[in-house]
Amino acid sequence: MRQLVSDMAGRDLGTVMLHLYPFGGIADTVAWAARAAGRQMAEIEDTSYS
Repeated sequence: MRQLVSDMAGRDLGTVMLHLYPFGGIADTVAWAARAAGRQMAEIEDTSYS
């Protein structure tokens, strides 16, 4: 996620919208998104104390 944010920094991409494809159903998609958000928050916390 950090690499994606870094590569997109400073670029004008217009309006970017999130689109989730269900991974076996909405419950699995929500679970995946929650895990991904948790990983992103952990990365942010790791770098904020450096």
